[in-house]
Amino acid sequence: MKIHHLALSFILLLPLRTQVAVGSTLYTLNVNGKGNILRVDPSTGTTTAINPSIGLGAGSWSGLAADFNDPGFLFGLNNPRPPMFEDPQTSRLARIDLSTGEAELLPLFDTQTLGFSQPFSTGLAVSPLNPDVAIVVGWDRPEPRVRILWKVNTQTGEVLGPAIPIEGQLRLESLTVGPDGETFYATNQLGELVTLNSDTGKVTAIGSPGLSDFLTGLVFRPEDNTLLAIDGESRDQLVQLDAATGKLLKVLGPLGIQGPEGLAVIPTPEPSTVVLLLLGSGFLTFWAYATGNVARGGIT
Repeated sequence: MKIHHLALSFILLLPLRTQVAVGSTLYTLNVNGKGNILRVDPSTGTTTAINPSIGLGAGSWSGLAADFNDPGFLFGLNNPRPPMFEDPQTSRLARIDLSTGEAELLPLFDTQTLGFSQPFSTGLAVSPLNPDVAIVVGWDRPEPRVRILWKVNTQTGEVLGPAIPIEGQLRLESLTVGPDGETFYATNQLGELVTLNSDTGKVTAIGSPGLSDFLTGLVFRPEDNTLLAIDGESRDQLVQLDAATGKLLKVLGPLGIQGPEGLAVIPTPEPSTVVLLLLGSGFLTFWAYATGNVARGGIT
């Protein structure tokens, strides 16, 4: 963010450089073997591993989201293998370095704060409007296996409050944030597209694309708001969905790996000029910033 202080007693016409997304790079997770991060060609679904000799680490992996504080990283969800003894099992947030393919595991989610003893994470989303908070969806392992969502500090991995039960109690497979930075979209265990209120757990149905029950990745491409998804359950293909109806628009191609998990995009920015007209006298402070395809600004 740039902060400028100006003493003004006249009209000022000022060009201000900001960033807008004109392209993006698409990523997914290969959860087989040691697990690794892959680039995805959005037109064909073809994947390319980033440093395949480096694994992400033990346990299962799910969910993927951009780190809007640092475009060189993604966030993923790590679910450690079941403990050998009766230790409580939980999951955690991880930061994935796109230059090396390595993952930094953040602390395990605090089950006392969550109010659930063994949460398993399935989906993850981070909004550019609030890049320090991740929304996580999953379920608690003990019966009756309550479906829940919770919020996490992306810098520390700390849980930010008790988990919220999800309305309807259908398991959510994937999660992403919409182009407005405020609406969260998810897929459920029936293969349907829905929206999720991250404060109340309310789920609103949109529609079904008629694919498998395992839509394991979901993301909007920032340059054109195209909704991309992974159609899993042995098909493991990249598809395009209609965000308004949930219907299938196009099969883009096979990903070439079994059981891919999560989709995330890193926007490719290009400078653009915004003209500000300031009128007044005395000291004015103006500010502006842009992240991905969401920009904010103001005058104080």
